[in-house]
This record gives sequence, C-alpha cells and structure tokens, in this order.
Amino acid sequence: MPTSTERDQSDGHTAGRPTRVVLFLDVDGVCHPLDARGFPARADYAAVMARGDAPELPEGGIATVVAGEFELECMQSLRCAIEASGAQIALSSTWRETQPQSRAVDRALAAHGIPISVGSTPRLSILDGGRPAEILDWVSRHEPEAWVAVDDVDLCSAVRADRPRLEPHHFVKCDPAVGFTPQDADRVVTLLLSQLGSVPWAPPAAPPSAPQTIVAATATLSVKDSPTSTTSAPEWPARGAPPPFSLLEVRQTPRGGRGCFASRDIPAGAPILLERPLALSPIRGDC
Repeated sequence: MPTSTERDQSDGHTAGRPTRVVLFLDVDGVCHPLDARGFPARADYAAVMARGDAPELPEGGIATVVAGEFELECMQSLRCAIEASGAQIALSSTWRETQPQSRAVDRALAAHGIPISVGSTPRLSILDGGRPAEILDWVSRHEPEAWVAVDDVDLCSAVRADRPRLEPHHFVKCDPAVGFTPQDADRVVTLLLSQLGSVPWAPPAAPPSAPQTIVAATATLSVKDSPTSTTSAPEWPARGAPPPFSLLEVRQTPRGGRGCFASRDIPAGAPILLERPLALSPIRGDC
C-alpha cells in the first residue's frame, strides 16, 4: 500500500501508474448506503460517533472502518465496474483528506478484490468550485482518455452559473439510501467505453408522438400440396428499414458482454421484436 512519501502531495497521484481510464470514487452513499441523517445506514451509530471523537491518528496509521461501511453488495458492483472497464480509482471522497483515511479505503478496496486507488483529487474550497472543480483539476493535470465520477451528490448541477459542474457523460449519481448498484455499474461501464470509442452513447431519445402500427395481413398457406385455411400474420417491415422508435438499447454489462435493455417503460402488449419467419404453418386441431 502506498505510503505518504509514495504519493505526490500536490494531487495525491501515485507515481509510475498510468491512468488511461479513471473512476473518481466517493465513499459515503456509494460504498455503503446512508440513513436520513447522513450516517452509514447499517452501522452502529455509537461506533461511528466514537470514531469521530477518538484522538487523531498519526500519518502512518489506518483509520477504523465500522461494520456497515464498505458493504458487500456495493463493493461487488464496484468490482464488476472496475473489471469490465479496466478503470483505476482516484479518490474524490472526504475519506481522502488524511492518510489514515485513504489507507482505510485502500484496505477496504483490496479486501474486496479491487485494486487500490492511484491517488486522489486536490482539496479546494467550496468558493473555488468544490468537488466538481477538484475532479476537473485532476483531469486537466493527468488527461485520462476516459473518466467518470461516481457520487451520491449531483455534480452536474452547479450552485451558481459561474461554478464548474460535470457533464452527464462523465457522471453517475448513486441513490445514497442504496449505494452503488449493478445498474450503476452498467452505467459506468457504458460511459467509459463510449468515451474510448468502444460503444456508442447518446442521451435517451424522446418518446415518439405515436406508437408504431403493425398491420395484419393474410397469407395463403399450402401443406402437402393442398390448399389450407389462411393464417393472419404481421406485415413485416422492409429489411434494413430503421424502426420509427426503439424500445431497446444495447449496452455493455459488467460480466456478460453486451446485453439488450429496455430504454423506457414498455406497455403491456407492445411488440418489441419483429422477425421475418422462414416458414408459416397453420394451427391444426390435432397438433
């Protein structure tokens, strides 16, 4: 685990480790859920308060992690995102503010099979732009090819017009009551790979003004050279014709390659896939 002398104190970057793809990691509300008071939801409140009241640790120490922090479900989802994207972690959380806290995060990452952080963002005052400015400062210094920040606070909405903010394709917001989920991991991977040019990305399209109409047609079938009753089938769209709108989108998943996902709520009975059949057969009573 890197010591304080191994990190560049100007920005917390660990020398000698390339940062082509970076995930800026918040901890509270991401690595574990929070309650309405902002404390770890599954941790003992007294234990959390006791840690805050304890004497300050020496720079060589490691902060205590309370049971209920760095929850298994959240950390497994984080590991999936890291493995699928190849990203390295830079800390943007307040846990980076002292060496003992940073070491505690790295120890928790390693315990869940995740590579330790490559560094951390600088500390800037809220007057200088706060966390978005800290992340953008790190990016300007190291120029990663792809990066995404994960936080339970919206970093895309600036408090004031003159304050920096993150663009949506560089940010994934977690629900602080839940923490980092498999859906968040999918989003992180999709955004990072899209920045690397591996998969296309575009903001969700607006829903169409009217649904696509599938027209029924009648086809005459023949079985054993004898005419049979007709069977009703859809009027198939022309090959290669783009659909008027899409209910589905293809996204990269943390474990199973690419998958097909609903891009919006799909009403019951709506056709989601049409394929031209190779052959049609009438339904017979003895089948």
